[in-house]
Amino acid sequence: MTIKMSGLHPTVRSAMSPVPRKAWHVCKADAGNVDYLYDHVPGGQLFHTINDAMANAGDYDEVIVWPGEWVESATINITQTGLRLRTYEVGGGAGLGGVELWQYSGTNTPVVTVAARSVEICGFQFLPYDDVAGWAIAVGLAIESKYFYIHDNYFRAVGGSECGYITAGTASSKDAQMGMIENNYFRRGGATSGDSAQILLGQATGTTIRNNNFLLAGNGTGFKSIDLGTAIVQRIIIQDNLFMAFEVGGVQFIEVGTGSTTDGHCYVDGNQFIGAAANDNCWDYDADNTGLNYLGVTAINS
Repeated sequence: MTIKMSGLHPTVRSAMSPVPRKAWHVCKADAGNVDYLYDHVPGGQLFHTINDAMANAGDYDEVIVWPGEWVESATINITQTGLRLRTYEVGGGAGLGGVELWQYSGTNTPVVTVAARSVEICGFQFLPYDDVAGWAIAVGLAIESKYFYIHDNYFRAVGGSECGYITAGTASSKDAQMGMIENNYFRRGGATSGDSAQILLGQATGTTIRNNNFLLAGNGTGFKSIDLGTAIVQRIIIQDNLFMAFEVGGVQFIEVGTGSTTDGHCYVDGNQFIGAAANDNCWDYDADNTGLNYLGVTAINS
């Protein structure tokens, strides 16, 4: 018996014969697999810089980056709706697959900016050029960029560097709502001072931050893992994350901020805190918006 694909429900048809995204590949010109890729990647879809691939990619395409130390000559600007920027493999090692995205200059410049809806970024190591300021990923700073998905990356920063962090939205716009940040590893080493955070949200209403590891190793002050700033954020979920601090001077793992004092604006549940001096160093919010969290082995809810 023959079953016509056209007679199946669209969901079933898609699962049996999915339409792939158009893929643009990026590899080093001297990579060990460059000849293999030239033989197997369709003509005109293999590049040796990420920005060259981005210049050709369209909406809903994916850009696949192969191993190497990637230092682009400019910020990687994603303006394509639904674009997926990923490494050749994703998952498991949370960005330890050897695909390194370095800040391209010693200035306050993001590695990647997102200025489109439904963008996905996964599998990378984000590394600072030097002990300077600059975001790893900046979402929706000027153009609506809802429904972003950032997962399975490794973010590292040293000293006063802010490269290694994610910022989404601003205090005056709602351009980065309904995002998901999960399964990432954030590491901060060395001394730092001033007001900095590994994730900084503006009006990123509806964003979920879950299953991430946050590590601060080194003596610092004014440091935060998650900072909701002064904007009015709503329906933020911070769930099942691990927060660790070692040799720390002053740390506030989660700071909800002055704009989010209404019940229901932030829900904190299932998180583990290690190295905080007291409950108040875990988060600065009240128990009405929290589930069950732990400071070491002690259950806390405020």
